[in-house]
Amino acid sequence: MTRTRKAISVTSAVMAVLFTLLLVCSMPLPASAEALTGKTAMELMTELDLGWNLGNTLDATGGNGTLESETSWGNPKTTKAMIDAVKAQGFNTMRLPVSWGSHMTNSASGYVIDSQWMARVKTIVDYAIDNGMYVILNIHHDNDIRSGDDRFFYPSETYKDQSIKFVKAIWTQISETFKDYDQHLIFETLNEPRLVGTDDEWWFPVNSPGASVAEAISIINQMNQAAVDVIRTSGGNNADRCIMIPGYGASIDGCTTPNYTLPTDTAQNRLIVSVHAYTPYNFALNASGTSVFSDDLKSEVDYLFNTLKSSFLDKNIPVVIGEASASNKNNASERLKWVNYYMGKSASLGIPVMLWDNNVYSGSSNLGEQHGYLNRLALTWYDKDVVDAMVACYGNAPSGDNGNGDDDNNDDNNVTTDSTVLFTGSASADAWAQATSVMTIKNNGGTLNPAIITEDGYFYVEYTGDIGKIELIMQSWSGGTEWAKICFSESGMAGSNYYAKFSYADCVAAFGEDFATYLDCVYIGATDGSITALSLSYVTEKAAEEPEEPTLPSAMTGFALKSRNYNSITLTWDKNDSADGYIIQQMKNDAWTNVTNIKDNTVTSYQITGLAANTSYKFRMVAYVTANDTNYYGSFTSATAISTAPAQTQGFAITGRGSDYLTITWTKNAGASGYIIQEQINGVWTNVTNIRNGATVSYKITGLEANSFHRYRMVAYKVDANGTCYGKYTGSAPAYTAPAMVSGLKISSSQPDALTVSWNKTSSANGYVLDIYKDGKWTQLAKITSNATTSYKATGLTLGTTYKFRIKSYATNGSLTIYSTYSSAIAGIPAPEKVANLRMTNRGTDFISVRWDKNADADGYMVYIYDGTSWKCVKTLTSPNAVSHKITELESGKAYKVTVKAYKTVNNVKVVSDSSTISADTL
Repeated sequence: MTRTRKAISVTSAVMAVLFTLLLVCSMPLPASAEALTGKTAMELMTELDLGWNLGNTLDATGGNGTLESETSWGNPKTTKAMIDAVKAQGFNTMRLPVSWGSHMTNSASGYVIDSQWMARVKTIVDYAIDNGMYVILNIHHDNDIRSGDDRFFYPSETYKDQSIKFVKAIWTQISETFKDYDQHLIFETLNEPRLVGTDDEWWFPVNSPGASVAEAISIINQMNQAAVDVIRTSGGNNADRCIMIPGYGASIDGCTTPNYTLPTDTAQNRLIVSVHAYTPYNFALNASGTSVFSDDLKSEVDYLFNTLKSSFLDKNIPVVIGEASASNKNNASERLKWVNYYMGKSASLGIPVMLWDNNVYSGSSNLGEQHGYLNRLALTWYDKDVVDAMVACYGNAPSGDNGNGDDDNNDDNNVTTDSTVLFTGSASADAWAQATSVMTIKNNGGTLNPAIITEDGYFYVEYTGDIGKIELIMQSWSGGTEWAKICFSESGMAGSNYYAKFSYADCVAAFGEDFATYLDCVYIGATDGSITALSLSYVTEKAAEEPEEPTLPSAMTGFALKSRNYNSITLTWDKNDSADGYIIQQMKNDAWTNVTNIKDNTVTSYQITGLAANTSYKFRMVAYVTANDTNYYGSFTSATAISTAPAQTQGFAITGRGSDYLTITWTKNAGASGYIIQEQINGVWTNVTNIRNGATVSYKITGLEANSFHRYRMVAYKVDANGTCYGKYTGSAPAYTAPAMVSGLKISSSQPDALTVSWNKTSSANGYVLDIYKDGKWTQLAKITSNATTSYKATGLTLGTTYKFRIKSYATNGSLTIYSTYSSAIAGIPAPEKVANLRMTNRGTDFISVRWDKNADADGYMVYIYDGTSWKCVKTLTSPNAVSHKITELESGKAYKVTVKAYKTVNNVKVVSDSSTISADTL
């Protein structure tokens, strides 16, 4: 026995062939020829099958509100031939998106749709209805407040009354126009209702929508209810019509958020949940996403259909995916993989999918919007293999036949097909003769085991020659029917050949059911024409056993931030014993995108790297179990918003120093709540300060030792709802403090052309720089390279001129020289030479006489005496010629010191020489 998969190969001639055969075999007319009423939405959903959107056509908003709108997006005017081509390809449903706002007037009498536009819509609806197709008719692209026009709806409290009025008006007029159409026509209340132009337009936390989204969902519920109420009370078949109901954005989140509700309906079981699912987003719609349908992306498809099943199908609520597609990224082979997986899932669950087709196959500036399938001018299919695979997923084939006579819409994915090949070759016959025979195993040389002829099978023949001129003959020479001729039950095209199918029931009717006892030979014969038999097989089809769905994993707990820095976030969670693994998703470009698939439930943390600093990200996760090569998902955690830590702070540098401090500055870090400055001490980084203000850009570190080495670095941190997080450390900044400032600077000696300055030794310095202020500016007087030198004589000065001096120390560390701050300035004036040859010339019991040599530079002299306790000026002599003085009123027998200073008056100021001093005593 050879197992083969059911062949699917067709040509455009199938329709004519089937029509001829239907006449021959007197088969019943298709259901579409009869009025369709009384079906529940769930029953109708099983018939919708695979659908096609006439996109970017009647939903276009250009054309100034005329019939030219239909072509304003570049598509040709719709013809019946286009819809015929869609039907012939195997689509049994057309979704017709229609924009109404630009084709209506708003006056005191209300909103009125242009009659020509309504007529055009009806014409295209009829194209499909006349083909026995289902049609979904909606309100499309009338949801944009930014137009500034009142001919739209918008789900906010501000526009609620206007929106409900608008929706009621449209559905009143649509309902009246189409009230006599049967259940082949389905209404869809709205298309992707949402807060257009806001940050919440395409995404919101499904379990905890914000206030504006919660308000929008409530108003969308009210608009849906208003539409249903209008449709139901409009008369005709509208009381029984099935109606599709979208949630916010027509997204999976929009219909699974707790806020979404189906309308209250006077008709029972006639509402259908409407969802749009370009899934996975990065493959199907995102222009900057991927062109490869990798295995990792399958989990997003799994989640979509598992969620639809658990949220709706398991509760007997029907669902239709009103839009789905994968944009052409020059990746037909990958889209073929997507079709088989995505539509295979939908077909296995019985969820109809409406293919979005905007007739843009290539050349778009947006790679995510190339959803062209039918070339509407040529009436050919751009990627035929891709479209063929779509219809094959639903057991269809072009012209309503799947290529081997199986037009029962069985899902091939759920059927196991076994074929026992009985004959292959080429055997011809005509005029009621037999082309070939196969003996049963009862006879010598026989190969046909009658046991394979069971009620779940049929004989299958491929042949050429005259179509339909073929029969199967069963013969018995062991007591059964001697010559049983069997007419085929189905026939069609199989590639370039014909095929014929002879059912078990027809075989039993002609021969009886005891094949094991009586059947001796089977023939392929010709009737009144000529045939050439190519193969004979017995085919059995058994529905595959539906695998038992596993228990879904319990809800995740403990999903939270574990740690983060400037370029990564680590998430943690509690181990889920009921799960086989976990999916973590990140919100990217307004869509949830898989970050990782963790296939080990013992893993309880994951680091997400390559993130941008100081940026907010949203994450969520879900647990899954794996059974039958499929992942079954629990419920997602609530979205968690987490920000990365601040970026590395820029401009970090030492910009000021003193002998006991260093000043650090940096550029403000926009993402920081504060900063930590650290110093490296004995090889260990140690906190110096925590600056709790992100606007601060400098800090002075004090209490340091003079000429000491230090190394610092900084990190910015942020405090938010998730705690404190730290960014990236700056590089380290090394620095020396300055040596100590010089102390004790003074004028220690004065001469008519020189001043000597002195100071205290600075142990932390290597030397000094001495400046003099003269001629209106400071000038370096000397650089002293030894800190042991503590005085300097400034020469070449002018007697009586005021000079200023200041000094700073310096220290050299390698090639770096650091200076202390300057000392306070001191002033000095060169004075006359001190008096020469001071001597005592006489004394008595109460006086001492002294004398000195005349000082040519002096204007006079000042005489002082020291009595052992204090100095006292006893006389100022105002003549340079007065070179002696008698000091009287002294004590007898006492020792004294006498000092004489020469002076010169400069600008009314006495400039005094250094002292000349002698010891003297009275008698």
